[in-house]
This record gives sequence, structure tokens and C-alpha cells, in this order.
Amino acid sequence: MIPRLKNLIRGWLSRLQRVTGTDMLYAAKGGFWLSSGSVVGTLASLAVVVAFANLAPKETYGSYKYLMAIAGTLAGFTLTGLGEALMGAAARGNDGTLRMFVRRAFRWNLAISAVAFAGAVWYFWRGNAMLGAALVSIAAFLPMTHSAVLYGPFLAGKRLFQVSARYSAARALVPAVALIAALRFFPDHPAALVSVFMGAMAVTTYAAYRLVLRTRVKNDSVEPGALRYGKHVSLVNALGAFAANFDKIVIFQTLGAAPTAVYALAQALPDQVDAVFSHLRTLAIPKFAARTPQGSFKALLRKTAIVALILVLVTAAAAGLAPFAYGLLFPAYQDAVPYAIALLAAQIPIGAAHLPMAFLTAHQDIRSRYALGLIGPAANIVLLLALIAPFGIWGVVAAKILSKFFGLFLAILFSWRLTRSSAPSFMPPAATPPASS
Repeated sequence: MIPRLKNLIRGWLSRLQRVTGTDMLYAAKGGFWLSSGSVVGTLASLAVVVAFANLAPKETYGSYKYLMAIAGTLAGFTLTGLGEALMGAAARGNDGTLRMFVRRAFRWNLAISAVAFAGAVWYFWRGNAMLGAALVSIAAFLPMTHSAVLYGPFLAGKRLFQVSARYSAARALVPAVALIAALRFFPDHPAALVSVFMGAMAVTTYAAYRLVLRTRVKNDSVEPGALRYGKHVSLVNALGAFAANFDKIVIFQTLGAAPTAVYALAQALPDQVDAVFSHLRTLAIPKFAARTPQGSFKALLRKTAIVALILVLVTAAAAGLAPFAYGLLFPAYQDAVPYAIALLAAQIPIGAAHLPMAFLTAHQDIRSRYALGLIGPAANIVLLLALIAPFGIWGVVAAKILSKFFGLFLAILFSWRLTRSSAPSFMPPAATPPASS
């Protein structure tokens, strides 16, 4: 029975492959394991949100999200671009790049940690114990978390999606369980909740990294040029990370903790949609990297349009379910429903942009990445600052939707430019160096 079912599914996927022009067998297999890890992460994050909605006041949740936005902003200045470079290096068999990248990232992250600790001292001196204590926790756990996490791109480059799914599930579950337990004891102390969550995340991430080193790294070969490219992408990502967290920071500072909680709850449903479709980039990068970019724009545009159409259907269904879901899970946050429905519209360009972004990443077009990393986030920040004063949270929602559609347009435009050029602006090394003695 099972072999017949597998053959039937393979037949459907083969027919679908002729329609979409995509390797559906590869997408289904890799996407299944990546999505299974996402399902666990989705359930864990949902459990955390439900726990906050029922165990803590809005002010605590709003303050917690504000503190985590600060942590996310600081994390944006770590070497976040090393993951993209590492994925290609791992795919080419240069396993030693993982250990070298983690060491370099950890040393760099110590500088970010020092900035957070200096901020903690300043806030303690100013009498803001909550923010001071939270920054101490961030300073303590950020270096390890944001260096050891590179095991994930390494596994993706090796196409070990099943292994990656198991580690991702553990990395989602352990901090979630720890945070929910802490909510039982510290429902009114957001800084303590940040400390528990970040501590559990650091321990789980480091344990996963050590397991990958022991079981999956087969050589000490380091890919030349990968570090340089990773640093470029890290610089590009910094403004994007700031823009991604800027909305909650501005809402907290201008409207207060309770509106921040409402906005954060409104993001809960749209974020789960993106958690599923974000794996498109991971799956597409190895495929795009195996082909030259010239002459492939029509195929890329067709696949992007298919993804956008699917997202329209998914977000429409999610919008219809939103009032029921929020009424069941978050009865104290019914005012978040209209914002959640509106924010679902932003998931269409966010999800559709994963394929052109994967295309640019696979061919390491650093000039396009710089342009996208600067123009899109800058547009988001400018729109947010212009719209929040007259329209409040609705201004923030409108800024996000408009900037994401603009970002999708730019990603498609730069992909078209790359397919017409003679060569990408930065090419990976042609050969793998021998392991150093």
C-alpha cells in the first residue's frame, strides 16, 4: 500500500513539475523536512503567545516584545551574512568553514555584547532597572547564540534537511517551555522573562552546534573568499534587522506598552505564514547556484508568480479564520484582529520575494544585495516615521505593506538585471582548496 502511494505521489509531482518548471520531487522532500521543523516552531511560538495572553497583562507582553526588539536590533549587527556564505561553502565540501566562521563570529559578537553591557550600565545609572537587567542578559547570551547558530546554514548546504528539522524543533521547544514555565513565576517581570528565554536559546543552540561538529564535519577545508562575501552580506543585513524591529520600538516609545502588545499579537498569524514560505529560499539557493544566471529570468518570474498566487489563496483563507482563531486563543486581544488581517497582505510580497532573493544570493550579486538591503529598509523606516503620528498602529501597518511590495519590485528588477549581465559582481571560488596541515 505504502509503495503504491509513494509512486502515486511521485506521478503527481512529475506532472506538476512539467507545469511549474520546478524540481517538485526535490522541493517536496526538502520542503517536508524543513516544514516539519517549522510546524514545531509554529506550535511552540503559538503556545508562548497563548501563555502571554492568558498569564500576563498586556503591559508585560508589550514590554517583553520591546526588549526582544532591542535584542533583535543588536543581533542585526552581528555577522548575520556568514550563513549565506557558509551554505555555499558547505555545499562545495569545505566543512572547516563552519568552525572558522563560528570562531570569527563569536569574537565579533563580543564587541556587540560590550555595547549591550555599556547600555545596561547607563540604564541602571538612570534608574531603569528593567531595561538594564534585560541588556545584561542580552550581553551575556548574544555572543554564543549568534555564532553557534551557523550550524543551521551548514546543514542546509549539505542538504541535511531532516537533521536540520530535528535541531530546529529542539531549538524552538526548549526556550518555549522555559519561557512558559517562567511566566508562571514572573508574570510581571519582562526582564526576567527575556533572561530565561535567551539563556535557554543559547544553551540549546550551542548543544546543536557541538553535535554537528562531532557528527557532520568531515574535513578542515576552508573556502577562500567566503568570509569576505559573508562580511559584505552582514553589512547589508544590518539596516534590515534594524528596520524589522524598529516598528515595535517606535510603537512602545510613542504609544506605550499595551499598543505594542496588540501590534505584536497582530503579527502572530502573519508570521506563521512566513515561517512556512521562508523555506523557499533555503531550497532554491542550491538549485540556482548550480546554473548560470543568464537567460533564466522568465522561468524565475513564472515561479515567483506561482508563489504569489498561492500566497493570495493562503492569506485569504487565514484572513477568514483570523476572527475565530483570535477569539478562541486570544480573547483579550480582539482589537488585534483588524491589524492581523491587514498585515496578512504584506505576506504576499514577503513570500514571493524569497525566490528572487535566493537567485541573487546563489549568484552572490553583492551590488544588488547592497541596494536591496539599503533601499527597502530605508523606505520602511521613512514611511513608518511619516505615518505613525497621524494614523497610529494603522500607519505602521501601511508602512510595512507598502515597503514590502516595493522590496518585491526591487528584487525582481535586480534579478532581471543579473540575468542580462555578462557575469555576477562577485563569484564564488572555482576550486576547493586542500585542507591545511
